[in-house]
Amino acid sequence: MSLQNRLRTFYSGLAGLGVQCFHYFAPTNSKAPYIVWNEDSEDESFLADNHKARQALSGFVEYFTKTEFDAKFDAIQEYLESVEGLSWTWETTQYGDPTNGDDNLIHHTWSWRMR
Repeated sequence: MSLQNRLRTFYSGLAGLGVQCFHYFAPTNSKAPYIVWNEDSEDESFLADNHKARQALSGFVEYFTKTEFDAKFDAIQEYLESVEGLSWTWETTQYGDPTNGDDNLIHHTWSWRMR
């Protein structure tokens, strides 16, 4: 599967969780809850016969919510766990998103690596 198709498939799964889902950034007037995700670099890819046999990627999923103990937190983790060839880590939970003008958001972040 091509790199772009792998990313589209990943996006479709996140978008299927029932909240707004954005690639790279959320529009300024976005209202929580919403997901922002991105790929940020090539991870340790697989080489065979002096050619790249599989391009591995890494990136982040961020979830912004106003709800304490939001059930979508678990839904995101369950989705990440279901993606074949994906490893992931829950990185942080922070309070506030000054970049979007709302200091009352809970901001969860996961890093992921796709083989």
